[in-house]
Amino acid sequence: MSEVKTYKLSPEELEKYRKGTVKTEMEKAEKQELTKEKYLELKQQGKKDKEIAEQHGMSQSKLSMIKRKWDLGGVRVNMQGEEQQKVEAVVNVAAQKEKSRVTELEKEVTKWKEMAQQFKEEVERLKRECESYQLKYEKIKEALKVLL
Repeated sequence: MSEVKTYKLSPEELEKYRKGTVKTEMEKAEKQELTKEKYLELKQQGKKDKEIAEQHGMSQSKLSMIKRKWDLGGVRVNMQGEEQQKVEAVVNVAAQKEKSRVTELEKEVTKWKEMAQQFKEEVERLKRECESYQLKYEKIKEALKVLL
C-alpha cells in the first residue's frame, strides 16, 4: 500500500492550477524520478538525503530503502572541498600513525626472532655440554667399576 499525500493550495495557487500555469509539488515529484546516477550526482553536489527525498516527494526511509537496493546503504559521497580535505588529512595522519606502528612492530618482531635464535643456539650448546658430561659420567662410572 502506498502513501497518500494531501496537498493544500492557497487561493492564488488554486487559481493558477485551474488555469494550468503552475505545477503542483505532486506533479513535480512525479516527473523527477530518482535514479541511482541522479542520486549520486546530487550527493556530489553536496545535497543531503533529506533534501533529495523532499525534492523527489518521498520520505527519508523510502530513500534509505532505495539506496539499499542500489547497494548504497551507508555510502557517503557528499563530501566536497574543505570537508573532503579535512577527512583526507585525518585519514592521512591515521595512516601515517599506523605505518609508524607497523614499522615499530616489525622491528620488535625482528628483535624477538633474534632472541629466539640466540635461545636455540644456547639450547644446542647446553645439549652438547650435557652430552659431554654424560660421556664423562659414563667413563668415571666404568673406572669406578674397575677399581671396586
